[in-house]
Parts: sequence; C-alpha cells; structure tokens
Amino acid sequence: MSRILDELKQKTGLTQWKNSYEVIKWFKNIKEKKKCSFLILDVCEYYPSITNKLLNDALNWASRIVEITDEEKKIMLSSKKSLLFKDGSAFRKKSGGDFDVTMGSYDGAETSDIVGLFLLSEVEHLEVKFDCFRDDWLGFSRMTARQKEIVKKKI
Repeated sequence: MSRILDELKQKTGLTQWKNSYEVIKWFKNIKEKKKCSFLILDVCEYYPSITNKLLNDALNWASRIVEITDEEKKIMLSSKKSLLFKDGSAFRKKSGGDFDVTMGSYDGAETSDIVGLFLLSEVEHLEVKFDCFRDDWLGFSRMTARQKEIVKKKI
C-alpha cells in the first residue's frame, strides 16, 4: 500500500504529516500568519469509524488516480477481517461484523492514511487548506469567523 499512498500524495498534492517536524515546517511556510485563522479537527473514534464501505469508497477514489489491481484491493479488504477470542469464546463487536481496522498496526496505519487522503479530497472545495496526521486535522484560511463556522458545519 506504500506505493499507492506515495503516488496518491504526489498526484493529488494532498498532505499527510508523518511527524511533528513536518507540521512545524508546514506552519513556518504559511505566509502572513496574522491574517489567518486556524481550524483544528480531531476525528473521534477514527479507526473504529472506518467501515468496509468507507474503505471501498476510498479505494474506488484512489483507483481513479493511481493503478490499484483487483488483487491489491482484495488483499487490503481481506486483511481487515479479524477474530478475537477471550477465554475460548469469540468476541463479537456490536456492529461491523469481522471487519476491523486495527489501531497500532502497520496495516491499520496505512489504511487510515488512504481513508484520510480520501476524506481530505472530499473537503478540498472548501476555503480551508486542510492537512492531517491520521485523525488529527489542521487547516488554515483567511475567512471571517462567520465563514469559518459555516465551513465547520459543512464538515
């Protein structure tokens, strides 16, 4: 999935930070900061909210931009099937069946990144330039306070 993520970032110009240094560099490069207002978003329960449908939507979007083979899609979706056992009994989630994006795993991080790029693409039309690190989003604009509130509601 690394190839797909690298190509998506390069072709779309969308930004996902990998560490704090990248965020600091981003902030330093903003011109006329005093004229900007900033928006901070934290997507609550980000990993559990990534559903099979959302991942499929993200993969369909991505496949219009970069080549993703059917086998790659199948592997990505199959790797989200997880079973949990405790004391010899299967643990059942309240919803979602056996589909799970595991937090703390390399696969879960890459899955959250592809979904994050898809979500960033969905808000590109707004007057805020958003970038993200997984579930933490930061954006800036030169909108009025009222305009900013309208954008928050749209998001």
